[in-house]
Amino acid sequence: MSKEKDKNPDSIYYPRYIAWGRDPRYLKMKRKLGHEGAGILSELLDFLREQDQYSASVETIDDIAYLIHADADKLRSIINEFELFRVEDGLFSSTWLTAALKPLDEKRIKLQEAGRRGGEQSRKGKRNPVMDDQPEATLKPPLTDAEATIKPGEGHAEASRVEESIVEKRKKNKSKEEDILNNPFPDDFLQDWQEWKDYKLREHRFRYKTIKTEQEAINDLFEISNKDPGQAREIIRKSIVNGYKGLFSLKNQNNGNNGSSIAPASSRNAGTSEERVNAAASW
Repeated sequence: MSKEKDKNPDSIYYPRYIAWGRDPRYLKMKRKLGHEGAGILSELLDFLREQDQYSASVETIDDIAYLIHADADKLRSIINEFELFRVEDGLFSSTWLTAALKPLDEKRIKLQEAGRRGGEQSRKGKRNPVMDDQPEATLKPPLTDAEATIKPGEGHAEASRVEESIVEKRKKNKSKEEDILNNPFPDDFLQDWQEWKDYKLREHRFRYKTIKTEQEAINDLFEISNKDPGQAREIIRKSIVNGYKGLFSLKNQNNGNNGSSIAPASSRNAGTSEERVNAAASW
């Protein structure tokens, strides 16, 4: 699982363009192109992070526009007019994206270097320094006949202590399980979910009070996305782009739901429980 995760660029978390929220260049672009421009920018950054050196040729703008389903003229406008990208030697790139992914690149280099050194140690036949620090195991002498003999009444008492110990361990394990979020999506989706929680805290000062309420929210997202992680990511992305307080199915968002009012009686039970709470609060 971890190897596939490293190969998949979607498994790499970065804070996306929402960090630009009040950047004058971003605001100027959004005034001209609106939410469509913000969506094109997000798709363009996703495309660039998969390219070598996080850059692409200006000659491929039409191809990129076709790939991300964007208007080519608007894509050129975003790249050239607002100083959001650096254009040099026929290539364009985002200095912000390069800086955001720098810690991940450095981490990869360190892991590769550690793996190389470990391989060299193995080839040279060196002992593992971690294992060298471990104390040697010692065997206890066998019990004598007197020690091994259970006295009358001791068997029941020992059995009771063992049973109490097992019950106590089960209680502790159950308590630990209740404190862990059960992610219904693939493991790498937790990065997208964390991005949603960061957005909620930053823009709406909202934090899930307990693991139980957070579990209900991610379970609802699992249902309204038809259990598809791709749809779930798109739901999160659109809610962030449009400044919504809650998560809505793609069908509801396409119908113009702005996330700030209670749905009609015929569809009031639609969406996540978090949506319904937010809608009721704003109403």
